[in-house]
Amino acid sequence: MGDGSPGFRIAFIAVVAIVAAAIAGAAALATKDRGVTASRRSFIVTVLALAGWLFFSGRLAASGFLAFEPRPTLLPLLAIGVVGAFGVAFSRSGRLLAANLPLAVLVGYQAFRIPVEILLHRGHVEGLVPLRMTYLGANLDVLTGVTALLLAALSRLGPVPAWLLFAWNLVGFGLLVNAVTLALLSSPLPFRVFFEEPSNVWVTRFPWVWLPAFLVPAAVLGHLLVWRRLLAQRGGAETAEERGA
Repeated sequence: MGDGSPGFRIAFIAVVAIVAAAIAGAAALATKDRGVTASRRSFIVTVLALAGWLFFSGRLAASGFLAFEPRPTLLPLLAIGVVGAFGVAFSRSGRLLAANLPLAVLVGYQAFRIPVEILLHRGHVEGLVPLRMTYLGANLDVLTGVTALLLAALSRLGPVPAWLLFAWNLVGFGLLVNAVTLALLSSPLPFRVFFEEPSNVWVTRFPWVWLPAFLVPAAVLGHLLVWRRLLAQRGGAETAEERGA
């Protein structure tokens, strides 16, 4: 099994870079009301943190340390990424992101899942990704990205009902959990259920490791921030959009 064509690899790395840049830009935007210095500091700190995590996870994959067997050394990396997403979402920084970013940004951010799903399909064409993990199989996560764009556009026209945002966020999170579950059940683990080839081992190698180590946690973070925004509004907290209205 190869490691994918050069074009495929470049496109994947580009998506990772764009998502990382979007997160760093959001950190700067969320603190702009505190002045240029604070905004710049948030941007730099976020860039350094993301670069450190991407380098660390990428280095582990390039070294051959990550695997599913005989020891599932990839799983702790995935867990750390998801726990980190929860940590950021419910930190002071997460509060600023949830309260100060426009709703269109919080929701529209999830549109990055469209190119991710297109790349998963390409990975299947190149013999790396099991069909079940693509939108031609059982992975419908692309719907989250498409509806994110529609909902973000709708939010620019006027207030979006909280129930609609909650329902969209819940379904989107469920589709993400489904995609991760399909990946795990297609991997050479003791609880493997789907035995179609190829086995889902490509994510243990560089740069594909950034799918579970970064892109999945990035999607989790987005959902958590929307939930935090909804909870804050339910509690009567005023958002930056409402203050500026």
